[in-house]
Amino acid sequence: MYLVRPRLVARTLSGKQALAVGSSESEQMNLAQVDQGDTQVSLGSGILTTASGSHVTALKRQLEEGTVSRNMVGMPLIGTLSSADQPWEEETPSLDVVMVPLTGTGNQPPDTRPPTHGRFARPDWLDLRVISVVVILGVALLAFAITKNGLTFAVAFTIAALGAALALYHLHDRPRAFTMLLGALAFGLVALTEIIFLKDVFAGNYPRMNTVFKFYFQAWALLSITCGAALYFIYEGFRSAVGVSGWQSWLRRGGQVLWSAVLLLLLLAGMVYPIVGSYQRTNHYMQRTNSLDGLNYLQSYDPSDYAAIRWLNSHVQGSPVIVEAFNPLGGDYSDYGRISAFTGLPTLMGWVGHEYQWRVNWLNNAYNAADFYRRGADINAIYTNTNPNTVLSLMNQYNAHYLYVGPLEKTTYPRANLNRFSTFMQTIYSANGVTIYRVPESS
Repeated sequence: MYLVRPRLVARTLSGKQALAVGSSESEQMNLAQVDQGDTQVSLGSGILTTASGSHVTALKRQLEEGTVSRNMVGMPLIGTLSSADQPWEEETPSLDVVMVPLTGTGNQPPDTRPPTHGRFARPDWLDLRVISVVVILGVALLAFAITKNGLTFAVAFTIAALGAALALYHLHDRPRAFTMLLGALAFGLVALTEIIFLKDVFAGNYPRMNTVFKFYFQAWALLSITCGAALYFIYEGFRSAVGVSGWQSWLRRGGQVLWSAVLLLLLLAGMVYPIVGSYQRTNHYMQRTNSLDGLNYLQSYDPSDYAAIRWLNSHVQGSPVIVEAFNPLGGDYSDYGRISAFTGLPTLMGWVGHEYQWRVNWLNNAYNAADFYRRGADINAIYTNTNPNTVLSLMNQYNAHYLYVGPLEKTTYPRANLNRFSTFMQTIYSANGVTIYRVPESS
C-alpha cells in the first residue's frame, strides 16, 4: 500500500464517479470507482510525492504509463475536494490518497455485476429479528393451544426466547448481553418445569412440587441478579435522552417519576416477605443468637441436648449407628432426628415422610418395603421392651452402638423405664437429664 500526495482537480458529474490519470480514457479503467458524492477527480500532470517528501517511485511510472493494476482503489484520507465547474488546469488543494490493493490477484476486470438491492437484497438483521419474533410467538401460541395449563409456559418461553435473541443481538455490548442471558436462563427454567418434572412420591397429587421448588430457587436467584443490573441500564436509558425540549422533555421527566414510583413500590413489596416470613419462621425470634452456627440456638432451646451433642461430636469417632426416639406419626419438621442431624451419626429412622419420598423406587422391592416399615416398630421395642436380650438383639440387628435417652425420649415413651438400660449397657455420658448408653462389645 502506497501513500501519495498528487495535485487534484475536481469536476462535478451526475450519477457516477471516476478517478483518472491524465486525460486518457483507457487509463480511467485502471483505478476502481470511488464514491465521493458525484465528483470526478483527476490527477493532473505533475510530480508525485510520498508522504515523507519528493520521491519518484515505481507507482509514479505505472500511473504515467497506465499500467496500474485494476485492483487498486483510491481513497481520500483528509482534506476537501474542490467545488465543481473548475477548469481542468486549475489546481486544487492537495489531498492525501491511499492506493489500497483489493482482494484477488492479477489484472482482473472490474466487477460489472449489478448492485444487489430491492428484491435481490439479502435480509438484514432487522428482518431476521422480525422473523425470529414471529417464530417465537408462533411456538408460544402453539404450546398454549396444545399444552394443559400452557399459559405459564407460553409466557415464560416467549420471554426466555426473546431475551436470548436480544442477548445475541447485543453481543458487542457484553454487560448488556450477559444480563439478558441471565434473565433468559431464569425464564427458561420456569418454562422447563411446565413440561419436565421429577416423578417422585408426590406424582399423584402434586406432580411438580419438588421440581418447582428446586428449579424456582435458581430462577429467583438469577432474576434477582438480572433485575439489579437491568436497573442500571434503565437509568442510563433515561439519562441518554439528552437534547430534548418542550413536551418531549416533560414526557421524559414524567417517565422518570413514574418509573421511580413503581420501582419504589416494588422494592417495598419485596421487603414484606423477608421481614414477615423470617419473623414467622423463627417463631418470633425466640431463639435468636445472631450466629451462623445452626446449633447455637439449642443453648437456650434445649441446653441438655446441646451439651450432649457437643460431647458426641468431640468424643465419638467414625460413623457408628445411634438410636433415638421415633414418632409414629412421622415426625417431619419436628425435633425428632435431632441427634443424627447435628452429629452426622446414622440412625435407624429419620423423618418418615422424607425418608419415604426419596426411596420410592427402592420401596418397590417387597423386602425393602418390609424392612422400612418394620424399623419404627423396632425402635419402639428397643425403648419399651423389658427383656434385655430382645433389646440387645435388635441393637445388633441394625449394628447400633449407642442408645440416646434425653428429654424427647422421655416425652415419647412416658410409661417406659428408661433407666433400666444401665443394667445391661455401659453408661458413657450422663448430664442434665441426658444419658447415652453403649452396647457392650461382648453382646
